[in-house]
Amino acid sequence: MGSFLIASCDDILQSDEDRRLGVIAFFGDTAEIELPDTVHPGISFDVAIRTFAGSCDRMGPTKTSGEEDVFVDVKPYDFVYTGPKACDDILVTFDHRVNIVMMKPGVVEFRFHGRQSPDGSQMTLFRQVIVR
Repeated sequence: MGSFLIASCDDILQSDEDRRLGVIAFFGDTAEIELPDTVHPGISFDVAIRTFAGSCDRMGPTKTSGEEDVFVDVKPYDFVYTGPKACDDILVTFDHRVNIVMMKPGVVEFRFHGRQSPDGSQMTLFRQVIVR
């Protein structure tokens, strides 16, 4: 009599990493943010935030949303290794960069969403840009 193994797809395809909001504060040090103080309407500019990660993690996507010319939410994601393999205890940073265009003059609030380490709680860093 033969034997066989039944396994679900979840068991076979399980990933060793999770997509999570990036760490933007590491033991009290906050992430570096690149954001101009003043921009011109209709002219694109780069916005960047660096996230803290471990040596087995990798950079994920950066999502933006908001209300035009009022606020912009920036959410940097990283892929955090959760598998059994040992990783070097090395701190790395990832440069999450997006290109933005503001169309109307005014003050726009940028809200950078992420997590704190070591506790993993969510936090937000705020910056303002003048559009003129």
